[in-house]
Amino acid sequence: MLWEINPGKSVGQLHFGMTREQVINCLGNSYDEFRRTSVSENLITAYDNEGLHLVFNQEGKLEQVSIFFPNEAILGSIQLLGRDIGIINQELIDGGFIIETVDAGLWCAHAKILVIEAEGQVDGVEVHI
Repeated sequence: MLWEINPGKSVGQLHFGMTREQVINCLGNSYDEFRRTSVSENLITAYDNEGLHLVFNQEGKLEQVSIFFPNEAILGSIQLLGRDIGIINQELIDGGFIIETVDAGLWCAHAKILVIEAEGQVDGVEVHI
């Protein structure tokens, strides 16, 4: 599935600030919930069949969307997922993004996007509000 990233605003049909109920109306009831660790504050709503993980804030509003390969995640004209991390780094820089290399991959602070690397390839993208 194709997910177009609009930093700070939306990922595809999901708009930051949507309620859990609004998201369920868009994506359906086929999800699981978990915490990354036993001490994590954030509950992850996982639509694994769609390759999506969502985080809602304490008010129940959507604040983070994670998209995983084999989905397509487009930022401007750049297809992010399933591609070489070095190529994505250069394309983002060429596109005017300021990129910082972090343990998980690439962080673009002004767009609040984390490009997640696994074995040299982009495996996921976290988009934060």
